[in-house]
Amino acid sequence: MAGPEKIKSILKNIVSIDSLAKIAKTNYELEQILSGAIPPEIEEDVCFGHFENKIITFLASSSVVATKVRFLSPEILREAQNRAPNHDIQGIEIKISLNKLGLNRE
Repeated sequence: MAGPEKIKSILKNIVSIDSLAKIAKTNYELEQILSGAIPPEIEEDVCFGHFENKIITFLASSSVVATKVRFLSPEILREAQNRAPNHDIQGIEIKISLNKLGLNRE
């Protein structure tokens, strides 16, 4: 690859990096905003995963916790929409985290 092709390739990667940086910034902002939207009784076992296609994904430490989050999801969704009105949050998804990193904080 030489000349203009190389420059095109570099510029294409910069656009991809900018896009990823924007997604990361949005996810970081939402993580900070939504940390208080989780009810205290389960906050140690749930964390923000990511935001994509207007859906928030929360990670739960077990299937029992995931069931509790699903049961509370209408309240959590309302709270999330109130706390982050600029993000057009339309729904919540809950996944069980196989990696305990970030969960069960002490």
